[in-house]
Amino acid sequence: ARAPPLRELRWKEVCAYLREIDIDETAIGIIERERVPGPQLATMSEQDMIIDLNLSKLQARRILAHLDRDQPWLRSGVGGDGGRTGGVALQDIHTGLRGGAGGSDSCG
Repeated sequence: ARAPPLRELRWKEVCAYLREIDIDETAIGIIERERVPGPQLATMSEQDMIIDLNLSKLQARRILAHLDRDQPWLRSGVGGDGGRTGGVALQDIHTGLRGGAGGSDSCG
């Protein structure tokens, strides 16, 4: 069974996902502090990620590339960036977080 797509992940799982694709810990810290869940991240444009999450252009593009690669059919044609609504399946991350030690509000 596949793990839920990015748009269904909780913010802690989003942090783990971002670590897997080598996003800077400073940027992950903002996502952790703001508790940005998958549904919110998956609908953000590149510009939203740069402004609201303080990601570099390269980091924002890396996230969007993963969204496009894993589920490109979920993008709508709305907006200048294509209105991101995609998702990413994260079998190992999701399984690890569900089965791992819980209770902490920290990503790491």
